[in-house]
Amino acid sequence: MRWSLLLVAGIVWTGLAGVIVAEEKSGDAHGRYFDEAQATTLFAFDEVSLPFSQNLKLVMRSPERHPANPVVQRGGAGTPDSWAVQFYGSVIRVGDVYRMWYVAAGEDRLDKRVPRSAPWRVAYAESRDGVHWTKPDLGLVEYAGNRKNNLVQIEPHMGILNVKVLYEPDDPDPSRRYKMGAHVWFPKNKVRLGTLATYASADGLRWKTLHAAKPVQRSCSGRDAAASTAF
Repeated sequence: MRWSLLLVAGIVWTGLAGVIVAEEKSGDAHGRYFDEAQATTLFAFDEVSLPFSQNLKLVMRSPERHPANPVVQRGGAGTPDSWAVQFYGSVIRVGDVYRMWYVAAGEDRLDKRVPRSAPWRVAYAESRDGVHWTKPDLGLVEYAGNRKNNLVQIEPHMGILNVKVLYEPDDPDPSRRYKMGAHVWFPKNKVRLGTLATYASADGLRWKTLHAAKPVQRSCSGRDAAASTAF
């Protein structure tokens, strides 16, 4: 199946009610209380179970599809996102620019000689308004015999299916001001499983792993899967 990125104008909530399991507390005037540490909340749409909601109002809205949708489309033949553009990614506003990291796959996804993990890469796009996006020529990663593409540099490169980026400009270590949590592959017999890998970057374009991983055919090894660390 081929994918294109959709612009989501809002969050669609289903008609499910929030379920709160509260425990009895002897001596309480009302006989019941809400202990966030002890309670279980499923599909919380209410104003009780959401923390830090003072002076905020929860409103249900219906999203509207933008007429320009999809706003980020697959690339042409020979590009690293010609087969798939998947927003298992992040958008962060830095200054007056929206920065996007997304998952891309090219035509090598269809080549059975290529390890299953290898074609899944992290690509980058920018926008001033969140609707009109460009894919800058970063010149960092070789693909199809050249570096004219929008792939970010991941060291070491592993097949990535999901990427979440955090920007902390006040981090005292400039090399860690961008942080990434990525869902990467690792093989087990004939099956590919997933685990968390962590990366850091100074500019959001050149990333290095925060744990000592040694990929095998662009896959995280099973041993490395247990060694992933927090930021």
